[in-house]
Amino acid sequence: MKFRINSGLRVPFGRWALGLIFAGAVSMALAADKPEFRIKYVSASPPSSQTSVPIIWWADQVEKRSKGRVKIDFFWSGSLVKGPDTLGAVSKGIVPMGKIYTVDYVGQMPLAQLANLPFTSDDVYVMQRALSDMIKKYPSWQREFSRQNLVRLGGLATGTVHILSKTPVKTLGDLKGLSIRARGPQATVLKEMGAVPVSIAFGELYEAMDRGVVGSTIMYELSIMPYKYNEVANNLTYVGLGQAMQAEVMNKDYYEALPEDVRKLLNDTMDDAHHWYASTFAEKLAKEREQMKTGTGTPKVNFYHLSDADMHTWQQKAERVYTEWVQKNKKAGATPEMVETFRKLIKKYEAEVKANGYPVVHAD
Repeated sequence: MKFRINSGLRVPFGRWALGLIFAGAVSMALAADKPEFRIKYVSASPPSSQTSVPIIWWADQVEKRSKGRVKIDFFWSGSLVKGPDTLGAVSKGIVPMGKIYTVDYVGQMPLAQLANLPFTSDDVYVMQRALSDMIKKYPSWQREFSRQNLVRLGGLATGTVHILSKTPVKTLGDLKGLSIRARGPQATVLKEMGAVPVSIAFGELYEAMDRGVVGSTIMYELSIMPYKYNEVANNLTYVGLGQAMQAEVMNKDYYEALPEDVRKLLNDTMDDAHHWYASTFAEKLAKEREQMKTGTGTPKVNFYHLSDADMHTWQQKAERVYTEWVQKNKKAGATPEMVETFRKLIKKYEAEVKANGYPVVHAD
């Protein structure tokens, strides 16, 4: 689908030419304050989600930095396009932009699944930088987006998946026979330890746990309080089962029809949003963790860690998911070298954060 961003205006001349020109001038003056480009953005997440907040910041900065020339119109919580349909809707140009969870598109984006596998890094900045470098380094990764007629402006990390449960999980032995809501590679490695993964839609999870249909679930720490999951389960075990990488995607035809300066603005500001998100994520996580530990304004949560020996055992067994990723996706270009490169990038950026902290971004 080809997008036409601007259209020409033919001015008639004749008996009423002077009046029409004057009216047109008034109309153009009034329109000067209106955005030249209004971009619809769809997301299955609510605006309160931890990965919605930085995109709202991005949109605000885009509008300010463009002096009102560019404005982003949000459609949250699947109000315009349902979550699973987002990739197709943006690809076909039904909407110009949206957020996708790459884990929902294993068939269309097999290489991107590497970043969703368990036991990587807990740091959102590290994961975002490592994934961006992988996409730049490997043309096969870039083609995953271009084949879908998409341009990837960026991609946020969700934070690490842990285990939220009614009954404490303190050892690997506690996983045996445990019914747990999980999907994808997390379900695979949980099953490896004797757990029983079950499939429950995220929107149905609170009720399922409240009614006792399931007693545990994989969970992002920063999703507990916003969705009030600590009302129905109050034990969190840190296990680091990977992050669900997102992508902020735009229809390729729409993107290429935009002026070069607008494209640069969108990309540069998205880079800043990623850096802003990393620092605010860490601050928000520390604040909410303390609230849950003390029960300040929210139901109290107990926090647990598996022993180093248990974690080592689990990580060793989980290596097979990386081997399987390579084997299943050879036709797409997956290689063992990609896995090694990704892990080296994670170590590189973890060391960078430890030495220098996160980049400082000033809002306009």
